[in-house]
Amino acid sequence: MNLQALKASVLANKVPLGVGGAALVAVLAWRTKIIGAKTAAAADATPTGYAVAGVSSSPYASSGYTAPNDSTGSDVYNAIQPQLEALKQLMTPTASPIPVPAVPQHAAGYYRPAGETGIFRYDEAGQLDWLNGPQYAALGSPAYTDVSPDDAMWKSPSLGVNPRNA
Repeated sequence: MNLQALKASVLANKVPLGVGGAALVAVLAWRTKIIGAKTAAAADATPTGYAVAGVSSSPYASSGYTAPNDSTGSDVYNAIQPQLEALKQLMTPTASPIPVPAVPQHAAGYYRPAGETGIFRYDEAGQLDWLNGPQYAALGSPAYTDVSPDDAMWKSPSLGVNPRNA
C-alpha cells in the first residue's frame, strides 16, 4: 500500500479511527488509573519527606492526608505520542503538488461538437473561435472534425463569442 492509498484510506475512515482512538485512550487512562491507585496506596504508607513546621505544601497537610500525584494524563499522552506524531505526518499535505493531467491538445483546425451545428476554429495557442455561417462560408467551408461535446478542448479559452460558454 503506497502513501497516497494509505492517506485516502485514513480519510475515508476518519470516524471509525477517531472512535477507536478515543476508546484506546479511555482504556489506557482507566488502566493507568488502576495501576496508579495501587501505587499511590503504597506510596501513602511510606513517608515522602520532611517539611518545616507550620509550612503547608498541601491543603490536606493539617489533616495528615497527602494527595497522590496524578500523572494519568501525561502517562497516557506519552504512551500514545509516537502514534499521534505518525498520524500528524500522515495528515500533513505533501510538499510537492499533485500533478494535474494535461488537457489533450488537438491540432489547429476546424472542429464541431458532435450533434451540434456550430463550427469552431481551434488555433495553435489552444484557443477556440466560433465561426458563424457567413464567416465559415467566407473561409471556403473547410472540412471539420466532430469531437465529443464532453472533450476537454471545449473548456479552452475562447476568442470573442462562444455560444457553448454563454
